[in-house]
Amino acid sequence: MTITLKDLTKEKHTRAEKCLFVKKLLKKQLTPHQYYVYLSNQAVMYWFLESYASEHGIFDGIEEMKRSQHMLDDLKNMEKEYGFAHPLHTKTTEQYLSYIRTISPKKERLLAHVYVRHLGDLSGGQIIKRFVPVAYTKHYEFDGDPEEIKTRFKKRTSIDLAPEANKCFDFMVDFFHDLEVQFEF
Repeated sequence: MTITLKDLTKEKHTRAEKCLFVKKLLKKQLTPHQYYVYLSNQAVMYWFLESYASEHGIFDGIEEMKRSQHMLDDLKNMEKEYGFAHPLHTKTTEQYLSYIRTISPKKERLLAHVYVRHLGDLSGGQIIKRFVPVAYTKHYEFDGDPEEIKTRFKKRTSIDLAPEANKCFDFMVDFFHDLEVQFEF
C-alpha cells in the first residue's frame, strides 16, 4: 500500500474537524455575524498565502483555485445585507500572516498550505457550503469541475509536504479555538 499525503495529514485533519467551531458550523448553529468574523479572518489569510504562492507560480494553470477574491465578494455582500464591519483579526490570524511571510521564499512550504486550504475548499468545502448561515458562498464555487481541478493540483504535491501541511492544520485548530473563545462557546 502506498502512503499518501492525505494519510500523513489525516490525524491533524481529523483534529481540526473535531473543533467545536466546526461542529457548530456543521450543525447550522453559527450566526451570520460569527460566520462573517470567521470568513473575514480566512480571507486575509488566503489573500496573504495566495499573494506569495502566486509569486512562485503555484497557481499557474490552476488559477480557478484562488479563493480570496471570492471571499472578499462574499464579505461585501454580507456587509451590505447585515451592516457588518471588518472585525479585528484573531491572534492566530496575525501569527499565521507572520509565519507565511517567514516561509514565503520556500515554494514547497507554501504549496503545503495551498494543499490544506484550497484543496479543502474543493473537497469538504462543497459539503460545508450547505451549512453556512448566509446565502453568500461564492468562495466555495469553482469554475470547472472540482474533481478535475483536484487531479491537476495533486500532480504538484508529494508526501514531502506532510510536515508543513500538518503545521497548517495546527494553525487552523488554533484559529478555531480563538473563535470559540471569542464567541464564548
